[in-house]
Amino acid sequence: MVRQGRSQTFLWELAVAILFFALAAAVTLQLFAEGSCQSEENSARNGAMLAAVSAAEKIAGADSPELSVLGGSLQADGSIRVFYDESWQPAGSDGVFQMTITASEEPTDAGVFVSYEICLERAEGETLYSLSTARYFPGEVQP
Repeated sequence: MVRQGRSQTFLWELAVAILFFALAAAVTLQLFAEGSCQSEENSARNGAMLAAVSAAEKIAGADSPELSVLGGSLQADGSIRVFYDESWQPAGSDGVFQMTITASEEPTDAGVFVSYEICLERAEGETLYSLSTARYFPGEVQP
């Protein structure tokens, strides 16, 4: 009879140990899954930042305020929209990410001052990164 009590206690201890390790494994798996999701989100944000900076550099090197140097499609409101795939390569007319660039011109006596707003979003509309930049394009000086 004493022998049965010992084996029953051992089984209870074994069940508690298995339960503890199962809970620890479940928590660990949740942490790894959350880390993976955060890694994907950070990767998307880094890609958006690089695409926005690249577009700003193209604007900085442009000879005119035209947005055609950036490629993409012209929208009805005058903005340019460029689509990107998962690896941040330009895609045709649809993609996972989209960059919208709007420009507002402010004429001056000696040229034009253009402010650009570069916004990168997921296809669903969630904004990943936005960047504002401006450039002055000198015109012909009238005596």
